[in-house]
Amino acid sequence: MPRVDTPSATDTPSTVTVRRARAWPARAAPARRWPAAMAPWNVAVCVINPKNDPAVSAAGEALYAELNAAGLDAVLDDRGLRAGSMFADIELIGIPHRVVVSGRGLEAGTFEYRARDAAESENLDRETLLGKLRG
Repeated sequence: MPRVDTPSATDTPSTVTVRRARAWPARAAPARRWPAAMAPWNVAVCVINPKNDPAVSAAGEALYAELNAAGLDAVLDDRGLRAGSMFADIELIGIPHRVVVSGRGLEAGTFEYRARDAAESENLDRETLLGKLRG
């Protein structure tokens, strides 16, 4: 039977929260693929380094607004975390499509796109990206 961490009298609420947050993903099935219909959003727009580059932040917000206007249910992740942390959260939630907005991509005129079941990401221009997401 797995051991469950229980709060002690000396634990602060934040300590208990962190302990449980770290334990939960380890118990979740990492290979589980939720159906796309169960995902809370269809597309996650991840903004890399939004606080240090206002152009990247503006481009991410514009893409987010454009996706929602096109009828795609999107979420904007502009928390400023490292890319790996954002991607892990998106995978855990089960969002089927990820679009990365970065300074390097803006210089090239592309966005990094990856479907949840794809092995590799691809760099797409805006029109190709919208066409792919619309299906």
